Amino acid sequence: MERQNKHVVDTDRLSDLPDHVLLHIIEFMNIKQSVQTCVLSKRWKNLWKHLTNLKLHHSYPDNSEIFFKFVSQILSGRNDSISLHSLDFEHEDHVDPPKTTLLEVMRYAASSHNMQQLTVYAKVRQISDLELPPSIFYSRSLTYLKLGFWQIYGSNSGSNYVYDEAHNYNVVLCTPKLTSLTASGHPTFEAPSTHGLPFLEEINIDYTFPYRPCEYSIMISWLQLLANVKIMTLHFKTLFQILCILKMGAQPPCFVRLKSLKVELKSNDDISNGTVRKIVKILLRNSPPARVDIIRKG
Repeated sequence: MERQNKHVVDTDRLSDLPDHVLLHIIEFMNIKQSVQTCVLSKRWKNLWKHLTNLKLHHSYPDNSEIFFKFVSQILSGRNDSISLHSLDFEHEDHVDPPKTTLLEVMRYAASSHNMQQLTVYAKVRQISDLELPPSIFYSRSLTYLKLGFWQIYGSNSGSNYVYDEAHNYNVVLCTPKLTSLTASGHPTFEAPSTHGLPFLEEINIDYTFPYRPCEYSIMISWLQLLANVKIMTLHFKTLFQILCILKMGAQPPCFVRLKSLKVELKSNDDISNGTVRKIVKILLRNSPPARVDIIRKG
């Protein structure tokens, strides 16, 4: 009897928790778990609609089509009177997210006027799938942006066409408060203009080049974007491609504000720290001294 009474007391404690405490608990879950938790009680059933941080994550082998419908239901069902602090959309599968899903996610982010952090990570097969209305990339409140697009192919289904097609597209960011930008994937288009990024201080680039070296003009544009940041993180393959264009005659910019440069290497990057530092020295030859850290990830 004593054990049963203890169980009742524990259950009552959970049920009597105020909404803001319950919200804090489910903030640590992904959105699917949050919704599943909320349906356990009539009082909680709409609690997920008040979440200020949305994590919309999908990974293989979960059903992609179900996930896309779920994303749409979450975005349409959320209480828009509650300010959204962060939106994190990540899709990893052999099935591409349809353009309509990317459009819906980006449009929702743009309409969330107080949102500060946005992550979009997805695989697309055609560059045209990234052709989104300019208004989607306009946000007065956004301070952190992470974009990752992988395995991008041209509309002709061959990698030989991807760079030619990419020249038809521009990335325009109107995010005046953005301080941190992370970009990963395949660099098939030029970097956004710095005019819409007056307060950009930190940038992290993890670009890979699966088909051929990055096109000269593309890498030059990214170097120009890097010129005014204080904190820079480059993955080694990105740094190596920068070295390639410098050998072709390009001059590295003067990183006038740079305080810290981190170079990240993966376990299969067979190169010594000394060689990395020599490459870094070439990159920073026109710049004031900055702290350089070499980080090896297992």
